[in-house]
Amino acid sequence: MKLHTAQGELFVQTQGCGINVLSKQPDFSNAQQMQVQLSSHSSTLPPMQPMTPLQPMTPLKMRDMQMSLNPMTMQMGNMAMQMETPASVNPTTHRFCSQCGASTKLGDRFCSSCGHQLT
Repeated sequence: MKLHTAQGELFVQTQGCGINVLSKQPDFSNAQQMQVQLSSHSSTLPPMQPMTPLQPMTPLKMRDMQMSLNPMTMQMGNMAMQMETPASVNPTTHRFCSQCGASTKLGDRFCSSCGHQLT
């Protein structure tokens, strides 16, 4: 399908169950043509209203299991887990790679494990 847009001509290619947007005309040697009819019917939908903000998660309690978000904790019977920043990891001097999770130092520009550029 050929589209004329403010940015120029674009081509939309459907192949199998995939759709691609191309900036140049694709090869049509194996293409099938489809007949398209313009319709004079135009149905407009009313504008969508913005979603109301969600309320903060309340602590969850089911029988003897409890969960809360801040700090993240889970307790079940006499077992308990809590997620927190370990005291040994100082966020001002120590970071982690967002690509592979390897430990990095604050001055590092690239991950020494996978080579990902750090921000």
